[in-house]
Amino acid sequence: RAALEGRDCTVFLPTGAGKSLCYQVPALLRSGLVVVVSPLLALIDDQVATLRSRGVRAGSISSSRSASENRATLALLAKSPPELDLLYVAPETAQNRKVTDSIIGVCRRGELLLLAVDEAHCIVAWGHDFRPAFLKLAELRRHLPGVPVMALSATATQPVRAEIAARLALRSSEGVEARFDRAEIAYRVFYKDAMPRGQDAYAHLLGELRSTQASPLAGCGIVYCATREATASLATQLASDGARG
Repeated sequence: RAALEGRDCTVFLPTGAGKSLCYQVPALLRSGLVVVVSPLLALIDDQVATLRSRGVRAGSISSSRSASENRATLALLAKSPPELDLLYVAPETAQNRKVTDSIIGVCRRGELLLLAVDEAHCIVAWGHDFRPAFLKLAELRRHLPGVPVMALSATATQPVRAEIAARLALRSSEGVEARFDRAEIAYRVFYKDAMPRGQDAYAHLLGELRSTQASPLAGCGIVYCATREATASLATQLASDGARG
């Protein structure tokens, strides 16, 4: 409602709680364009493909697209009304002069509904996913008078939230949030230095997985590793030992 009524808002919801719907629904309910800034190219490509498969006019401009594809998308923005409902861009792409001018042009025609900043915690300089290009979004925002801004994140402490609001110059924003504790997810913590005698961390993990899979309440789980290489190695090892994943 805040976005549809032209008000700034913040959305802090856990993964899977429907953050994307918060900016996708306004694009479907009203005529005009919603611009979504996201740092994750893989997520952009996935959302655009899914939306298109459902008949939504979605597109993106990014380094993962060919120059001709990006030009074609810019041409869709030049039409009035724009022939896109949702445009996805990375924060670095949003600094491109042609892209910026196109977005400003849509705004001046009164056809820009919303600027949505996904993974907004990346704007915090002392955060773990800092992306300097996010800091430039405040400059873009100044060229979009009257256009509401929506900041979304699944990772934001109170200090981070305050920093997001300040960096994006949010005005009396409406706050939407939910608890991050998920009742359907059980958390179990084991210290590697306190494994049962004769077990290493991997043997203990495999034993836990096997005992869980044997339960009538068996479901799926998530194992976090410090690096991508460690993740791939562990996944391969677990698969060779019969764990599905």
